[in-house]
Amino acid sequence: MLEIPLSRARQTRLLDVLDELSLDAVVVGSSHHFYYVSAVLPFWQHQAGFILLADGRSIAITPNEPAAAAADQVIPFEATTYGTQRQDQAARIAEIAVDHLKQRRSKRIGVDSSAVTAQFLLRWENPAQSIEPRLWQLRRRKDPDELK
Repeated sequence: MLEIPLSRARQTRLLDVLDELSLDAVVVGSSHHFYYVSAVLPFWQHQAGFILLADGRSIAITPNEPAAAAADQVIPFEATTYGTQRQDQAARIAEIAVDHLKQRRSKRIGVDSSAVTAQFLLRWENPAQSIEPRLWQLRRRKDPDELK
């Protein structure tokens, strides 16, 4: 299992990418990237989202119950209703992410390649930039918790 302090360190490295690309925030929705930055591994049928702001604050959007995450704020959403998996999980996460970024007047956003960010881009009114190659490059460096 990934550890919260080391996921925070990975977020710090991702902040360097935000600075280099002059981004206001990044939105991550791929399960493996979400796990990498949040230390939360969602159930395989659930989706989750992560927002990292240029000032270093972070928001984890997690299925059902709030999870202990490497995030300043955790926002749960209903992913399962009476034992049935919601089919609109990616859309719901995207709505939450768009609302938060609009409230912060963010304009320049980086995204990974995921169903969550595809839904995000459908709702986002400004251009966004792919950070997928940068995420994979960051992930080449392994922290101790990734080697266990």
